Amino acid sequence: MSKRNLNLPEPVLPEHVLIRDSAPIPEFSAGFKSRVLSECKTSIAKSTRMRRWKYAGATTVVCCLGLLFCISLPKGDQPTNMVVQPTPSTPSHYTSPGSLGVPSAVGGMAVDMPKPTSVVEPERSQMNQIIDTLNNRGKLLDANMLGL
Repeated sequence: MSKRNLNLPEPVLPEHVLIRDSAPIPEFSAGFKSRVLSECKTSIAKSTRMRRWKYAGATTVVCCLGLLFCISLPKGDQPTNMVVQPTPSTPSHYTSPGSLGVPSAVGGMAVDMPKPTSVVEPERSQMNQIIDTLNNRGKLLDANMLGL
């Protein structure tokens, strides 16, 4: 805080002169001004320190919550809601892996093999429903704005 010399002029309105003349001016002790200024400086320093502690505490809490959130997330290797199916052994009607997995004429066609179940398809249909709902709401909002 810079040291400013605050020399404020005395008010000179008639009301101020009347108040000054009617009441005795109190006498202060010699060190009163210096004590008041030192108390002000102390309280300013204390409030600044408390504000810094508050900001540091808030930042620490946010960082700890972020770290806790990151730790509590599941690992990205395997989603928790996916069912892991055992890998089936290669049937006898398939040739070696070097032949690009083309089925042989002995065992049957690849169409006969069941499709593996996928979690992605229900999620996509659910996302499509959500997108359609939002698009319908947007159309209603546009119609309401036009006054239709």
